[in-house]
Amino acid sequence: LLTEQVAALVSQGAVTLERVAQDGMRVRANAGKASFRRQATLGGCLTEARQRVEELQQELDQDPASASRREQAARQRAARERLQNVTAAMVACAEVQAAKAKRGGDSLKNPARASTTDPDARTMKMPNGGFNPAFNVQFATDTQSQVIVGVDVVNQGTDSGQMGPLMD
Repeated sequence: LLTEQVAALVSQGAVTLERVAQDGMRVRANAGKASFRRQATLGGCLTEARQRVEELQQELDQDPASASRREQAARQRAARERLQNVTAAMVACAEVQAAKAKRGGDSLKNPARASTTDPDARTMKMPNGGFNPAFNVQFATDTQSQVIVGVDVVNQGTDSGQMGPLMD
């Protein structure tokens, strides 16, 4: 939709795209600080989530009328989502650890962590000086008309290296 609107503005001459500026803004993620776990703890969470999915399936198989269908469906959906989130957190934790290993130095002192509620979120330094789970929202703006012509959301704390992907 944004692409179509920008294309219409370009065709009318309202936006020229001669000069485009790019900047990022950190936005708080919908994950708590306590939801970040290390790889070993994530393994335990994954086991618990799998067991919960199996328990709910056995409960449904044994007595389909034990709870209303809506309640049972909600429980199963929540258990499946938890399992998916923890699995994604395991992958994210491995990615963060690999990035730390590539950087080397002091970054290896603290093991990587990932959130079980929002696996894509990363802990970033915020404008208030604190560290919170966040995303880095990248904006590309036509400097003459001040129209936003591109938006991207990344989980890297810096804007360095973001211009190429945003232009693509």
